[in-house]
Amino acid sequence: MSSEENVKKSYRIVIVGTSCSGKTTLARTIAARLDIHHVNLDSIHWLPDWKERERDDFRVITAKTLQEAGSWVCDGNYSFVRDIVWRNATHIVWLNYPFWFIMFRALKRTSRRVFLHEEFVNGNYESFRHAFMSKDSILWWIILTYRKNKTLYPPLLDTERKRGINIIIAQKPQEAEVFAKSLS
Repeated sequence: MSSEENVKKSYRIVIVGTSCSGKTTLARTIAARLDIHHVNLDSIHWLPDWKERERDDFRVITAKTLQEAGSWVCDGNYSFVRDIVWRNATHIVWLNYPFWFIMFRALKRTSRRVFLHEEFVNGNYESFRHAFMSKDSILWWIILTYRKNKTLYPPLLDTERKRGINIIIAQKPQEAEVFAKSLS
C-alpha cells in the first residue's frame, strides 16, 4: 500500500438549510460514511433547560471543536459562528428543499418528538404547547426564516465558491444522498 493510500482525505463539510430540512441526519450519514467527527451546532448552542450559550462562549467552543476534530461535518445555521465554520470548509451543502416538503418534515418530526418524548439536545424536550401554540414554535420559525434563507444563501455561497469552496445545492433529498455517496 502506498503512503498516499494510508493518508485519509481531509473533509470539512458544512450542512446548512432551513430548520427541519434534514441537516443533522445528512451530517450523521456523512460522518459515519467517512468516519469523521460530527459537529452539531445545536448541541453546542443549547444548554439544559433551553438556555442559550453566551455567544462569545459559543464561538470559542465551536472554533476549538472544529480545530480539534481535523476532518469534520458540521450542521447548523448560526450566523454568529458562520465565519468560524465556513472559513475552513472544503464543502458547503445547502439543503434547498421546497417549503411544503420542509413543513411536512417539521410537522412529522415535531409531532414525533412531542408525543414520543424524544430529546432534542442536552436534555431539552419539545412540549405540545411550545411546539404548536407558541410564537417560539419551530413551525413558526420555519415560516419566518424559509424565504429569508432563499435570498440569504445564494450570494453567500457565490462568495464561497469564488474562494474555491465546493458548493452543493440539493433541491431534493436524493441529490443530497448522491453527494453523500460520492464521498470516500
